[in-house]
This record gives sequence, C-alpha cells and structure tokens, in this order.
Amino acid sequence: MDYVIQTEMVALDRLIADGSSPRQTVEPLEGVLELALSLREIGQRAPIQAMRTSNGDYLVIDGLRRLEAARLIGLTSLRTEVYEPLERAEFMRVRFTLNNFRNPRGRMGPLTERTQHDFRKKIAEQFGRAIAAPSNVQ
Repeated sequence: MDYVIQTEMVALDRLIADGSSPRQTVEPLEGVLELALSLREIGQRAPIQAMRTSNGDYLVIDGLRRLEAARLIGLTSLRTEVYEPLERAEFMRVRFTLNNFRNPRGRMGPLTERTQHDFRKKIAEQFGRAIAAPSNVQ
C-alpha cells in the first residue's frame, strides 16, 4: 500500500519529532555535521517522510538527522514525502520498515544494541508479538 499523498516543501518549524523515536535527540557526533556539509554542498538528495497532523504540523516518520542537519546550516524547509494519516501501529510499522530498508540487519547507526532491541520490542508489542533478546543484550 502506498501511503504517500504528495511530495512538498515543508517549513522546518512545522516538522516535529515523534516521542517514540529511537533517536530522541540527535548529536552532531552521530554524523549530523557530515550530513549538514553534504546538504550545503550538494543539496537534499532524498526527501524526509512525515505525516500531516490535524493541527497542520508534520510528524517525522523518517529523517530526523536530515532535519537536524538542515537546522544546523540554516535551511528553512525540506522536501518531504507527506503521508496520509496513519493509525499509531501503522505509523510505527512504516518507521520500522524505512529504518530497516535503509539500514540492513536493523543497524540504526550508533544506537546501542539495547536501544535497538527496546525499539523492536515496542513495535512487536504494537502487533501483539514477542521477540527474543539478542544474546549480547542484558
């Protein structure tokens, strides 16, 4: 199913992070500085994904590092694939799918194995499933 309604330029102050994101804050050491340089030199190569909310804001599904990089270099808007409104469980499934598609084997950059496991567990619980902890996660 295709959830994207359209692609549009969205003002950065209308893009908001979802409280359930595994990346609550993005530190420059997590590659944001390099991404910011790339945005400045090359421009935005891939749109971020966000869902329009009832109050007119856009809840970021995928692209928090790009959003932070854009803020860092003073951009005012980003090209955004705008999704139709999604139920919470579907929103989480789409986010998880996008992260795993971009990061094979579920590697979400510098997140710890524990954080990755907790995020996967939260997704599984949304669908009434259980997952086993990796052997290196206590």
